[in-house]
Amino acid sequence: MLFASLVPCFPCLPAQAAGGAIEDAGAIEDAESRIHSLAVSLQEAAARGDVAAISDVRAEFEALAVADKHADKHRARLERYRQYYLALADFRAGSIEREQGEVLLEQCLSRLDKALDASPDFVEGLALQAACAGNLISSQPQRTFELSALSQRAIQLARELEPDNPRAAFVEALSTLFMPQSFGGGSQAARRLFEDTVQLFEAGPARDPLVNWGRDEAYLWLGIALSIAGEREQSIEALERAAELNPYDRWISEYLLPEASAGESLGPIFGLE
Repeated sequence: MLFASLVPCFPCLPAQAAGGAIEDAGAIEDAESRIHSLAVSLQEAAARGDVAAISDVRAEFEALAVADKHADKHRARLERYRQYYLALADFRAGSIEREQGEVLLEQCLSRLDKALDASPDFVEGLALQAACAGNLISSQPQRTFELSALSQRAIQLARELEPDNPRAAFVEALSTLFMPQSFGGGSQAARRLFEDTVQLFEAGPARDPLVNWGRDEAYLWLGIALSIAGEREQSIEALERAAELNPYDRWISEYLLPEASAGESLGPIFGLE
């Protein structure tokens, strides 16, 4: 649930055959469209909390071969996104699955390490690395310092490289929300960052057409931060926007919104004050 999201769907194009290499410009366009449509399916599955469906989409990404070691820059770019979405699938499932969550999040980090070695300025990869490292802390508290440092370094670099990237801003805001106040965190500091984040999401079309998640999550967590601050009406408004953007996540409409409407702070649900 933590990072579930939804982006508008459009017709899926035929998948490339498993293991099949991309041969020409038209095939590259087809592969790009396929990655985009599979990304939609992944976000829908994550929004429903359906780990089996996430696994199915991940398998399709695994089968989509778009590059080899001799790939040109176009194929290399698509392979980077394929690896990114394999990591995102592990992140989504790992954030939901209790028993295998730690293993999946470790897989996510390992895959991103390789992707970022090849493309150190890949902002979307840095933002996901920060999110994954942050989520892993709860299952590996003995690595809190190491994982926190990794997450903060990735956030800082992503924000320096692309200050208006909404996912990098979102991960920074979420990290701030769970950070102790003594280190500059807490709901008040995070609220301002979430407000900036939703403005970035609403500012216009995504700079990167192959990555488009997080808009509903930004509104969701803004609503939670506003609830903690006791700003009931604004919290409800943000949560309603999240539910509108993500109708697959019934937890928002059937639990969080009723709680907020009753004037209850949503902070305790997440161990926040």
